[in-house]
Amino acid sequence: YDHRSQSMKTFKFLAQLHLVVLLLLLAHTTTSQDDPPKCIVDGVLAAPEACAPPDQRPPPIQFTAPSTNPGKDAYVSICTAIKDQHIDIREWIFYHRAIGVERFYLIDTGSSPPMQTVLQDHIDSGLVHYSYDNAVPWRPGTHGPQITIYERCIQQHGNRHTWMAFIDADEFLILRDATVADLPTLLSEYDDQDTIGGLAVNWIVFGSSGLLNRPPPGTSTLSNYWKCAPEQHSENQHIKSIVRPLRVANTTT
Repeated sequence: YDHRSQSMKTFKFLAQLHLVVLLLLLAHTTTSQDDPPKCIVDGVLAAPEACAPPDQRPPPIQFTAPSTNPGKDAYVSICTAIKDQHIDIREWIFYHRAIGVERFYLIDTGSSPPMQTVLQDHIDSGLVHYSYDNAVPWRPGTHGPQITIYERCIQQHGNRHTWMAFIDADEFLILRDATVADLPTLLSEYDDQDTIGGLAVNWIVFGSSGLLNRPPPGTSTLSNYWKCAPEQHSENQHIKSIVRPLRVANTTT
């Protein structure tokens, strides 16, 4: 990203905030005649308890986030591209709503079925602004439709928000300073600093945490995947951005 305030390139790296990136690379196991039957849920290899009799399964977690005022210009929002993340998206919204995000712009780039099916209550409440577009053009030299989607969010909705974050639905913004109540509290520290147009947040990459099978739906992604690469790992040099939309001059990767 190229975030400019007047003619100066302005970018501040945050030590108080990290971005948890979940690389869910679950092993594909081979089978033999002696292997126990596999547990398949919605076409996905799942943990055995997911196929236990209903009265023996743990109750699923209901990830229902508080609504927001659809007529209110939310202080901080998130824009992201989504596709086929039906199982995980509600926890992701629930978590970020809990740390102070009041509006989510979710652009579905071709889910089957469309992810509106698991988001309708949040769409109705105004918390989620959902759109479906399976033909988003890719910017030459990029690896996906994200840059085009980010530009749309800035152009169509940027003037309604002081801050807008651009992260993926497998990434969680984690506040590392226990004295900071929420994300708006952290961001407000920079509101009166005219030379800051955006904040850079480093990745912290998490792997499969030793799991061979995906835990059943209704369990917590953040609780299931808890082993991460060292902070000095080269992958953690990647960043994502939280910007002042009105100060964005250009988008790039």
